[in-house]
Amino acid sequence: MDENAATKFKAVMESVIYYTVIDRITTNETERIFASWCDPVRSIHTVEELNEFVRTSVIPTVNKWKADHEANFLRLGLNSMQQYRIKFILGKITAFVDSLRMGKTQIENIGNYTQSSVEIEHIMPQTCKDKSTYGVSEEEFPVYLNRLGNLTLLENSINKSIKNDVYPVKAEAYKKSSFYLTSALSGLVDQGQDTAINRTNSLLSAWEAWNKEAIEERQLMLYQLSEQIWGIKI
Repeated sequence: MDENAATKFKAVMESVIYYTVIDRITTNETERIFASWCDPVRSIHTVEELNEFVRTSVIPTVNKWKADHEANFLRLGLNSMQQYRIKFILGKITAFVDSLRMGKTQIENIGNYTQSSVEIEHIMPQTCKDKSTYGVSEEEFPVYLNRLGNLTLLENSINKSIKNDVYPVKAEAYKKSSFYLTSALSGLVDQGQDTAINRTNSLLSAWEAWNKEAIEERQLMLYQLSEQIWGIKI
């Protein structure tokens, strides 16, 4: 492959792997599919040839896997897969938002978002005496606690200062984060008209209060962002 085709091929393969993970495609099936793709991939040299392969082979396969993808994503959380995978997904979405906000078309180094100094923060805290404050029952609490919508990335220096505080206190601390997806949780920063920041804001939401409904709404927002990142396009 030429350089442009190889770059796009890597992005396509990342998307393919992403969907196999979220939609729990078996190893046997993925191995069979990848093996069947080997010969046609060897003959690809240009972006145009890659696009034809993606159109005829990759997209139909992924679309079959994605039959229940939205529902699978809306259940996604720390109780459904390994923590490093959740951190990667959160890191990629967070990096995507930061790149858009700066008017860039390419995601910045995702390592800045997945390094050990960045932690997965539970917005509704792990220790919560009055679950009804967040609109959840005792039975619902462990489910919603670990949902992706209740998780955000936060620098550990900030995370140490908030512990299990209530949302209004946490929201003020989140504003100190360099990650816009986190800092804007309680309020989006408005700046001018038709700016990169406002175009990014059109994809986001903010919440004055945090509860079960907010977690569900944010999970849906993250799903919509994820499709912009990993959705396979020609």
